[in-house]
Amino acid sequence: MPEDALAPGPADRDVAPARVIEVRRLVKRFGNAEVLRGIDLDVRASEVVCIIGPSGSGKSTLLRCIAFLEVYDEGDVRIQVVELTPGRGSCVARLPA
Repeated sequence: MPEDALAPGPADRDVAPARVIEVRRLVKRFGNAEVLRGIDLDVRASEVVCIIGPSGSGKSTLLRCIAFLEVYDEGDVRIQVVELTPGRGSCVARLPA
């Protein structure tokens, strides 16, 4: 078999890696202060993402919501195929049917 037979072709390079983290319409409030307002975020396999912003802009809160260390008020967080749904003091993981 020729050595270049296993090399990826143009079609292989055009396929985007799968999303491993999906955040949709994420909202987090602390009392009357809305610190996250409808955040959307996609992170794909092998992608490096930096979250930057001034102090108090919600960076740590976003990461805590994604890690489910903080219960968010609205929106969806999916990590690979697991959907995390905020509950009363607990996390419910639903696998797709």
